[in-house]
Amino acid sequence: MVSSRQQPQHIYTVSNDERFILYGDSIIQQSFSPHTTFAFGAALANVYTRKLDVVNRGLWGYNTLQALRALSLSLPRPEDAQVKFLLLMFGAIDAMTPMTSGGVHQSVGVEEFQRNLRHMVCDPSVTAHGEDLHIIL
Repeated sequence: MVSSRQQPQHIYTVSNDERFILYGDSIIQQSFSPHTTFAFGAALANVYTRKLDVVNRGLWGYNTLQALRALSLSLPRPEDAQVKFLLLMFGAIDAMTPMTSGGVHQSVGVEEFQRNLRHMVCDPSVTAHGEDLHIIL
């Protein structure tokens, strides 16, 4: 029995199934690392504590074409979790000089880079999260 003098308990929500997805290359993959100068992924997780789950979907060594192919596997389905923010951060691998080690297979021209980003933004796995989704390029 609850006494009239007792204050009601506040129930803290651990997660409301809303996500901030960080999707990118090795820069994103390392965004929670304690071995970097500034771990911006960890800083975002701190800012959004109890509001959104910040999820690292960094793909070391991927260019935009490879990331476009993996996009639907990297995002939750809307019935499982609602993505509120999607950071797309690519370009380091795409910009590799074709004549460098790995560059011949990883280099992507500017036009293809732009096209791949547009396809990511319009991908059904992204648009399924509705108009409340904020995409950061």
